[in-house]
Amino acid sequence: MGTVRFSTIFSGGVGSLTIISNDARVTLQFNQASHQPQPVVLPQGSHIFSINGAAPNGPGGNIELDITGDLPGPIKQNFAAGLVPPHPLIIFVTR
Repeated sequence: MGTVRFSTIFSGGVGSLTIISNDARVTLQFNQASHQPQPVVLPQGSHIFSINGAAPNGPGGNIELDITGDLPGPIKQNFAAGLVPPHPLIIFVTR
């Protein structure tokens, strides 16, 4: 089992980001008020997540998603202002 930490940074206003595992055992909600790192314990191997939400529409609107922990390396994704349509994210847990 390995620990993976999901964290976000919101800039430019109000936004939200939802991350759901393909088996629905993990659901993470982030917004500008609740963006603290959220650790998740997962078995070793590949895991598929769905990401969706809305990045702030204000000037410089952006969401930065950082995923760290028991992975081959850190994962960073940036979402520009506007809707974040549902899309998959595959991570590999190394422990």
